Amino acid sequence: MTQRANVGNAADREQVKEAEREIRDAQQKFQFDMNKVLESREGRRVMWRILEHCNVFGSIMETSAKIYYNSGRQDVGHWLLARIDEARPTTALQMAQEDLKEKEDASRRRKGRRSSSEAGREEGGDNTGTEEGGSEGS
Repeated sequence: MTQRANVGNAADREQVKEAEREIRDAQQKFQFDMNKVLESREGRRVMWRILEHCNVFGSIMETSAKIYYNSGRQDVGHWLLARIDEARPTTALQMAQEDLKEKEDASRRRKGRRSSSEAGREEGGDNTGTEEGGSEGS
């Protein structure tokens, strides 16, 4: 995306003032939009997934030219993280905590499903036959 010049004549003070107003308005609008996104749990979750995809907290190291690709991807993540921090300084930490809690909850649910399915097999509730269940031949 190319960026157009904000003024046609840098010597014209009115054009410069108008351009400064446009830039300031665009920045304020972006801040407002970012705050709206970060207000919701869903918006924070999406932003966190983008940061993870950009490998913001990881290494870009590669032994090939892929390091340049990784560097660019991570740079986008760093830019986004800086914009998040400008909009809501404590939100990055909040997103990390929410993500950790989600992963822990998912892990507990998986363990709970495994435990209940294992308990069902121990009680003979899996209907796989009588030899392993031990109900015949006793």
